[in-house]
Amino acid sequence: MVEKYFLNQEQAIKIHKLGFNEPCLMYWDNKGDIKPHTPPHFSKNGIFISTPMIDQFLEWCGKEHNIHGFLEIYEQGWAYSIVYEEYEFFSGAVYGSRLEATNSLIMDLIKKIEKLTL
Repeated sequence: MVEKYFLNQEQAIKIHKLGFNEPCLMYWDNKGDIKPHTPPHFSKNGIFISTPMIDQFLEWCGKEHNIHGFLEIYEQGWAYSIVYEEYEFFSGAVYGSRLEATNSLIMDLIKKIEKLTL
């Protein structure tokens, strides 16, 4: 159940390609299981994929790319906003769970960073 606090394996691979290189508490193994790094570090091999906590990733987005993501709760459900430069993007979608909104936010942040860096 600890997986919900960390980026999934696909997201972890994508941010590694975008330059994320910070110590991580966990990693995805080649069987798709999440396991602890002891001590925390960033694995650069192709077998183990280090994965940050969601908050660690959001902080990195702000620090490295000046892009900030925020989750919001409404009576109808969850949504998110992304703020960068002078722009603000509101998801406009209402998600049934915090996890769904979080995963969508992470993927949109990754897409924005890809556009800015590639």
